[in-house]
Order: sequence, then structure tokens, then C-alpha cells
Amino acid sequence: MSIKSRDKNKQDKNRCLEKLLRYLWVGDVTSAISFLENIPEDMIKGKKWIVALTAYIDRKRYGIVCYAVRTKLNYRNSSNSVERANDIIVAKRQKHNGMSWTPGGSSSLAAIEMIYQNHQENDWFYNHTISMCVPASNKCV
Repeated sequence: MSIKSRDKNKQDKNRCLEKLLRYLWVGDVTSAISFLENIPEDMIKGKKWIVALTAYIDRKRYGIVCYAVRTKLNYRNSSNSVERANDIIVAKRQKHNGMSWTPGGSSSLAAIEMIYQNHQENDWFYNHTISMCVPASNKCV
């Protein structure tokens, strides 16, 4: 393979990635999957990676948000602070001598603890609803 063809392959890959990320940035999962499925065969080194990526995006479809809107509303586009808070909450409740938890029990405890941390226990236990408002700002997402 010559240097020119290697550079062209890299440029093609980067163009495809940029287009895919544009679809995902606005939460357009259907177009992202369609784009991946319609990449010409001669541009694909290993079809299995496209199939795997398509399946992954489809599985995560309902968790992929419109980051463009979140940016416009000045919301964070990172979950690291939420993940850290969850780690701390779960660790405080579950890391004691002799305790062992099943994955389901651990997730359930984390969900209940989140309800209490966000002061939504009445809404959840009596009305079976959860507000999608950020408690500190009353902004709804």
C-alpha cells in the first residue's frame, strides 16, 4: 500500500466518522444506522466492525440524547459527575464487612437511594412518577 492510498483511506475514515458523529450529536440514531449500513463495501476493511457498531448504536438507541439541544440549554454533556455521585451513594450503603450484593439488588438500592437524594420519594412511592427536573435549578430535561 502506498503512502497516498493510506492517506486517502485515513481521510475517508475521518469523513465517515465526522458524518456519523453529526447524526449522533443531534440524536438521529435512525440516520446514523442507515449511514453505516450504506457505506460502500470498497471503503470497509472489516464488515464485522460495521455490523457490531450498528448493533451497539441500535441497542443504546433510547439512551442517545440530542447533545445539540443539551448544549443549547447549557446542560452538561458529560455523565461523569452523575456517575461519581452514584459510586459514592452505592459505596456508602454497600461496602461494609461481610456484605455481598447481587447485580439486581445493587441496582435497586442505587435507584431507591437516588429517589431519596433527589427528594422524590413521595412522587415515586405514592404516584409512581419521577420528575425530570434538575432539583437545584428546576430546569426540566
